[in-house]
Amino acid sequence: MRKFIVTILALSAMLSALVVAAQERPEDIWPKANDAYSLGEWKRALELYESIENKGVVSERLYYNMGNTHYKMGDNARAILYYERALKLNPANKDAENNIKIAQIHTLDKIEVLPEFVLVTWVRNMRDSLSSNSWAVAGLVLLVAVLVLLLLYRFAGSMGIRKFSFVAAILAFLLSALVVAAQERPEDIWPKANDAYSLGEWKRALELYESIENKGVVSERLYYNMGNTHYKMGDNARAILYYERALKLNPANKDAENNIKIAQIHTLDKIEVLPEFVLVTWVRNMRDSLSSNSWAVAGLVLLVAVLVLLLLYRFAGSMGFRKFSFVAAILAFLLMAGAFAFSWSMRNNATDNSYAIVVSAVSNIKSSPDANGNNLFILHNGTKVEVLENVGRWMKIELADGRQGWIDSSTVEII
Repeated sequence: MRKFIVTILALSAMLSALVVAAQERPEDIWPKANDAYSLGEWKRALELYESIENKGVVSERLYYNMGNTHYKMGDNARAILYYERALKLNPANKDAENNIKIAQIHTLDKIEVLPEFVLVTWVRNMRDSLSSNSWAVAGLVLLVAVLVLLLLYRFAGSMGIRKFSFVAAILAFLLSALVVAAQERPEDIWPKANDAYSLGEWKRALELYESIENKGVVSERLYYNMGNTHYKMGDNARAILYYERALKLNPANKDAENNIKIAQIHTLDKIEVLPEFVLVTWVRNMRDSLSSNSWAVAGLVLLVAVLVLLLLYRFAGSMGFRKFSFVAAILAFLLMAGAFAFSWSMRNNATDNSYAIVVSAVSNIKSSPDANGNNLFILHNGTKVEVLENVGRWMKIELADGRQGWIDSSTVEII
């Protein structure tokens, strides 16, 4: 009977794995849906678009295409709904805006819109006329203009030119402030980047993820997704770099750890790691089993436990119970100290810049920080190195097998 149950469970697991493997990804469904739409198979196209939407994809292009499909099928209400969703993600989508007006011709309710203050309308239309990146470029140009005008104000001999420069600098500054206000926030870009990734648009997804990174965002999920995108684009070195950055923020991220191993299969350098004392490995693995915040929370819980046990020791009537409370308080204190030590260690690890990934195809390792130094050995992209010292544009590095040498800092990126 037991063997029969085990067999049934094993078969069920295999079937569920096959079902998951058989499911199509959004990037596989997308061209089929577009083909069905092009052939006038509206119902089939809508089913395919909805299957992408049901997988959690939020995309301006998906919503726009679904709006078109609903309109072709005569469902004006849902056509307007999806056009509005597309406009919500990108207010500069003039096609969606025009299609809403066309679809609204067929609606029965003609709602008279309350008049809006003309300045509000003008500002919104101006904001929606360009993309976030275009506004960012405009902001930089205006910033340069402000600096030039201030220099003119400072050094111009004529009072008229000085007054003009001062007024123009104020106007340019106000315009640059408006430009900054018009830029997209990281939380607005994030779903668009994920949508591009889901649809297999790796280059577009990477551009969006990089725009978030350039805004100063430091995030485990961002680095992990960037690692996945670089891997999809065939850049194993930067895939490993970003997986390592994700692990640096959260060593408990098993997906990033496993993906590093997969990406390292394609690297040329196979470095044999020097053996480590088993106790050191065990302690590090235990530390990395939780995030820094989780260890901090565990430390606070154990601190409360220590206080409670000390109170029990102070007020308990039984001698045996007092002894138990005292011993338990000591153990809880030691565990608390360990939890806080692990949390502190992981915080330090997150700000440590002593490791790097080789991103250049081929890098010569020199015997000295000099282009004329002897070549000791060659490293290829994707190899992890420890940075021991910096001298100008040269870094002294050490490999996991103990070999050392000097490498040009332009061929590596710090994790």
